[in-house]
Amino acid sequence: MAFEYRELQNHLFDVGNRLADPPASVDQLISLLSRADSCLARVEQSPKHSMRVALNPTLNALVEHRLLRHPDTDVQVALASCITEITRITAPDAPYDDDQMKEIFQLVVSSFEKLHDISSRSYVKRRAILETVAKVRSCVVMLDLECDGLILEMFQHFLKAIREHHPENVFSSMETIMTLVLEESEEISFDLLSPLLDSIKKDNEEVSPIARKLGERVLENCATKIKPYLVQAVRILGISVDDYSKVLASICQDTCDSLEKNGVCVTSEHKEEDSKSAEPPLEESSPEDESKSAELPLEESSPVCPILKTKPSQLNYHLRSQAQWWLKRNQRKLHILHKIIGRGIDLPSQSQTMALHLLEKMPL
Repeated sequence: MAFEYRELQNHLFDVGNRLADPPASVDQLISLLSRADSCLARVEQSPKHSMRVALNPTLNALVEHRLLRHPDTDVQVALASCITEITRITAPDAPYDDDQMKEIFQLVVSSFEKLHDISSRSYVKRRAILETVAKVRSCVVMLDLECDGLILEMFQHFLKAIREHHPENVFSSMETIMTLVLEESEEISFDLLSPLLDSIKKDNEEVSPIARKLGERVLENCATKIKPYLVQAVRILGISVDDYSKVLASICQDTCDSLEKNGVCVTSEHKEEDSKSAEPPLEESSPEDESKSAELPLEESSPVCPILKTKPSQLNYHLRSQAQWWLKRNQRKLHILHKIIGRGIDLPSQSQTMALHLLEKMPL
């Protein structure tokens, strides 16, 4: 055992030194990285000091720019495989600084893009990367580093790449990673909800049955955490649950008193707002008020809220909620919006991103 341990250390020293001056040939470089990968796979987590010393040459060589920025896709995947083994060995500590980890995660996420291609030279390594990321929960570090764009890209890759012919551990690893990310997120953006909702939409012909199953499973796993975000998405975006898999109605139903015929969730908060709407409509501003408002200085580049064109008596809950969030973005128009939304609605933090996402797409 001691002999094998020292032999492994010697191999790591050798491969690390060779990677410091990598071969120009792609085939030779991939062969060297594969050898490094095999050695790293034999190192236990939290190794002894002597093994950590032996790891240093490899650990440092793997993040050199000429490797991290190598143009060949198969080299990138082989490199990502080695680095995910490094993250397993050093877990729960990150092996590199924040900037390096962000660049590493770009490599890792890009390796997931072609997981559907089982004939690819790098397919086995892509699978190994996926399984290691799920096993050591390194995806949670992406949240700490605020890699929101990469996380969204990763979700999209999973839902596009999953195939019926994949072994069960591919499906389960994707499920584990997506579930971990959602459960560990402080807040869940509409952007991250969007691919999941798309995956369970009934008329979405671009989504395969296995991808729909993955989306459903993840939503079911995170039902408690994701429930308020889904309810707000349904309410603000006017989503009809009839257009989606039953899992959406099931999750929303737990916190809804009922679902309207169009599928919009009606909660106690919504009902309270409806009762407010039943009160006499707000008085429209007088010509004198309007002239005073017009005198207030406004930035030329500041957008005009589309809701201002709607009479207060015609505002429904959906538009009033939009107006409230627009108000938070445009405090200088407080005097105008107050006439529209009355006392206003305090939106939960999870719905703010969704309302903002909607407003930014509305024509001025």
